[in-house]
Amino acid sequence: MAPFPDEVDVFTGPHWRMKQLVGSYCEKLSKTNFSNNNDFRSFLQSLCATFKEFKMHEQIENEYIIGLLQQRCRTCVQCAL
Repeated sequence: MAPFPDEVDVFTGPHWRMKQLVGSYCEKLSKTNFSNNNDFRSFLQSLCATFKEFKMHEQIENEYIIGLLQQRCRTCVQCAL
């Protein structure tokens, strides 16, 4: 029987990016002048783009990665039988 292929790390990179985004917003919150309309508008536009990225991350995770894990589970159960 051939050895299992090396696993592709689907966790570290994408989740590192999400942590990076959260960290950048902590900084932006402290630097944004909310009484200045231009600063506030810029902050909101940036926040909207970030939420779209979070949503895409979750969609990929839910539709693709969870599907692969479920398939792997079924394969493992069949091998155990």
